[in-house]
Amino acid sequence: MRIAFLIPTLHKGGAEKIVSELSKALPKDWEKYIIVFEKKVSYEYEGELISLDVPIEKGLKEIFLVFKRVEKLNKIIEEKGIDVVLSIDEMASLVNVFSKAKKIIAIHKSLKMADKEKPFIKRIIAMIARKLYNRACYVIAVSEGIRKELIEYGVKREKAKVVYNPHDIKKIREKAKEKAEIKLPERFILNIGRAERQKGQWYLIRAFKEVLKKEKNVKLVLVARGELLDYLKKLRKELGVEKEVIIIDGWINNIYAIMDKAEVIVLSSLFEGFPNVLVEALAIGKPIVSSDCPTGPSEIVGNIVEEKEGYKVGERGILIGQFDGKVKSKEELSKEEKALANAILRILKDKNIREEFKRNTKNFIWKMDKKNAINEYVNLIERCKKER
Repeated sequence: MRIAFLIPTLHKGGAEKIVSELSKALPKDWEKYIIVFEKKVSYEYEGELISLDVPIEKGLKEIFLVFKRVEKLNKIIEEKGIDVVLSIDEMASLVNVFSKAKKIIAIHKSLKMADKEKPFIKRIIAMIARKLYNRACYVIAVSEGIRKELIEYGVKREKAKVVYNPHDIKKIREKAKEKAEIKLPERFILNIGRAERQKGQWYLIRAFKEVLKKEKNVKLVLVARGELLDYLKKLRKELGVEKEVIIIDGWINNIYAIMDKAEVIVLSSLFEGFPNVLVEALAIGKPIVSSDCPTGPSEIVGNIVEEKEGYKVGERGILIGQFDGKVKSKEELSKEEKALANAILRILKDKNIREEFKRNTKNFIWKMDKKNAINEYVNLIERCKKER
């Protein structure tokens, strides 16, 4: 088997991490190629890395570059004798649908919500690509919610498959026991994610100021870098919480050692697919609070058992409502932000709920282990190769 992974870069991010894990976990006798638009690499991988040297651009130019990538990809498919191309990321999948390969497409975030954030040109490109998804052998969704969206966009039911992201639960737990590479506060709430609009960290900073009114000896740590970083730094200063909100702007080699020291791990995103950070938090026994994105978090949190103070308590964590997407500063807190503050305070103060989450997580977390996901991927890839 010669399998190629197609992704814009291997440089940070959840989808990139999945490619890294898959390349290392698929059968050792398979020939693996990681094909990227540009050579940006942060994760380890197994196989041969090949760069198309065609980075993503803005505006109309991007349309022409799609076909340049297709041309280069087709040459690689012929030269290497690649059996199946697995694309992860919408832009990579657009290239893949036009390629001559037998193909599998993997979608890692809510398409409906992602569309709202796209510039007009990229939204049109994405809509065209989805009309062609049925050219693939299979279209993998990382959550049930995304599978439903794919079917609504016209993907045939028999082609749309749910395969959860592969997580090495044993390794995550081992890495969590190691010493953190940076100095951390004694007590802190943690958020991990790119400093981009999708991740909505400004809501968390605003809600955290409310938390401080009742819990003064706790900090908020954001591990983030990206285009909104300056805004987040400015916001904490405007709100008078500059010392209480710690922003780590840099690459962390072992994020699990930091997660292990946190009291609560919070996701404040506007949309996700099936957020890895929540699964990883549960893997090391950490309580989670998440915004109720259209796909992902509700499946991770599980059945709702209680509703209180604007938030919902699930079997394995707490959900607060979906945020409105408006970037804010000193405005009055929304009901969702107030609920976020209340949910964080509940976990900080209620030992019983923390223990209940741990108990309810034990069986669930092993369903997320990479063995299950890898078996699914192997099965689909082998079936794709056999298709005419």
